[in-house]
Formats: sequence, C-alpha cells, structure tokens
Amino acid sequence: MKGERKYIFILVGIALLYLIAEIASPKKINWTVTLNENDKNPFGSYLIMERLPDLFDNVEHSYLTIYELADSLAGNLFILSESFSPSDEDTKSLLKFISKGNNAFVSSEYFGKSKLLDTLDLTVKNLIFDQNLINGLTMTDTLLVNFTNSQLRHNAGYPYEKSTISNYFEELGSSVVVCQLTTGEPVLIKLKIGEGHLYLSTTPLAFTNNYLLIEDNNEFVSKALSYLPNEKLHWTAYYQTGRLESQTPLRYILSNDSLSITYYLVIISLLLFIVFEVKRRQRIIPIIEPPKNTTLEFVGTLGNLYYQNSNHKNIAEKRIAFFTEKLRSNYYMKNKDWSEEFMNEVAQKTGNDIASTKVLFAQISKIRNSSSVDERDLNELSKSLDNFKFN
Repeated sequence: MKGERKYIFILVGIALLYLIAEIASPKKINWTVTLNENDKNPFGSYLIMERLPDLFDNVEHSYLTIYELADSLAGNLFILSESFSPSDEDTKSLLKFISKGNNAFVSSEYFGKSKLLDTLDLTVKNLIFDQNLINGLTMTDTLLVNFTNSQLRHNAGYPYEKSTISNYFEELGSSVVVCQLTTGEPVLIKLKIGEGHLYLSTTPLAFTNNYLLIEDNNEFVSKALSYLPNEKLHWTAYYQTGRLESQTPLRYILSNDSLSITYYLVIISLLLFIVFEVKRRQRIIPIIEPPKNTTLEFVGTLGNLYYQNSNHKNIAEKRIAFFTEKLRSNYYMKNKDWSEEFMNEVAQKTGNDIASTKVLFAQISKIRNSSSVDERDLNELSKSLDNFKFN
C-alpha cells in the first residue's frame, strides 16, 4: 500500500507542477483569423457581437444557409466571412429576400466566381495586381478608409494595416460607393434590389476585435452598420464556420489550451500508473497440466491381462456384448434369434453390406455356441468388429 501511495503522490505532483507552470506562463496570442463571435483573440468577432445589441433591438445568430433561413428571415441579414461564394439556391434566396424590402450586409475578403457577382455585374480585384496602387503605397504599411458621405467622413480616415485589406470592387454595375480607400478604390458598396438594399464589403477584418480597439475604428463599424435600419438583425456564421457541432464538456476542455494539456497529462499519468502497477504485481502463472484420460490405459491393461491368461472366450464375449449393446442403444435393435430379416435390417441401418454383416453374426454365433475360443477365432472376430461401421 505504501508503494502505491508513492506512485500516486509522484504523478499528482508532476501534474500540479505542470498545471501551475502553464497557468503562470504568459499565454501566447493566437493570430488565426476565425471571425468567430465567441473568440476573444485578435481576429475573432466577440466585441462586435457584444456591440450589435446597442445598434439593433433584436439580434439573432445561427449557422444556417440563406436558403434554409429564407422562410424565417425578416429585417436585416448580416454575414461576416473570409470567403463568400453562395450556391445558386442561396443567391436566389438572398436576392428574393432583399427584393421584398429587407436588407443584407455581407463583408467578405473574397467573393469567388459566384453567380451573385455575375448577376449584379460586379468584379473584385486584388490590390496586389494593381501596380499603380502598389507603387503609391510602397512608402507606407497603412491603408486609410473613409466614407463618401460627407456627414460620415472622418478627418484623417480610418487606418488599417496593408495586409488587412486585399481586395476592392473594380466594376460596380449599378452600385453606389459607400466607403473607399483614400486612393479611391471602393471597399463598401450599396445596391438597390427591388424594395431593399444589399451592402457588400471587402473588409471583414475591420469588424474583428483587433481593429475595434485601434483609434476610432469602432466608429467605422458603427457608421457602416448604421446604413441598416433598426430592425431585427440575423447573423449567420455558416459561410465562415459551417455547421457548428454541438458543444460537449469534452469539446470545451479540448478547445481550451490549458485544460486540454491538463486533460492529456492526466490520461498519460493514469496510463503510466497502470503500466507500473501491472508490471509490479504480475506473477508467474503456473502451467497446469490437463487431467489425463486413463480410461483407455485401463482398458488396455485389462485386455492384456485377459489375453495373457489365455481367456479368449471372456474377451470375445465382452466385445460381443459391447457390439449388441451399441445396436440396442443406437438403433433400438434387439433380436436374440438373429434371423435373416434381422441381419438385413442391421446391414441397412448401419450402412454395412449384407455379406460382411452375415459373416460377423456367424462368427458371433460360433463363439457363443463354443465352450472355448482359440486365439485365431478371437482375432477374426476382432477384425470383423473393427471393420464394422456405425453411421
């Protein structure tokens, strides 16, 4: 028992020391772009999710496609994603939703080659391929964004790192420019569709935690969303995260760095404890010989005894008795007269030919009617009985 306690104390001590070291060490910042509404990392959208109730009276959130939401949508639709390439069904549902007098705000860095852009006569171009723009921006790492509406315009513009904004709208169709770079490239446009409006933006990172905390950039987000009426707003994250799987305690543990490390450490410690305990307690398993079947040895010894005493008659009668008992127990055949009809029936039921069957019964009758049996008769009887088959 003392040995077990020693191992337990060692493992628990190691786990506690590691956990304390993890908690005390500075947490590394995760710069992965997630746009997740629950993510407090720089490129999560926790802050905008917290701010939306200040801008809209009713805010809903889901992980469903536009097509799936079509029958229940009303008011405003908000989509924030790195890439927005809706299917044909989603595009039809979106345009139908807007044409009924509703509004949609989609902010995505890439729009792909979707039916939506073709329908609206829009094209998106990457800043990298605009050589004139690149030449003009080589001296700075910052891009400035501002509104075209003079009432919303910021004196200096809203600053973003050059890597934050990669694309702009090149062909605008019937759209109106709402925001643009200070060099003139549109990054937020407005389209009138039926009775409603569609707002498309190429600056999704502007809505993340990191940029909402820089200078007046939170003002940029508020002004951009102010174009939407104060009606119910539905945010679907399907186009960024897909269908979010249900949360479980284990999923929560594994999603947290400190908890997941502790979890795996406990599992490894338990496995090591089991291995050491099994190795320490394991004993040599003795080989137990199975009990021997001595029946055949006994029969052989008894037969040798009769044979050595030349008691051939006794041996023959015992073999005959065994034969007749087998006929009775297996085939329910008992006939003391052993008639012709009986021998034919024995041959038929046991699968032996009639000739060998009659020879066997003749040998049995001879031995039974003799007062003594010599070795030759015993051997012939034994041979016939050994060759006799039982189905």
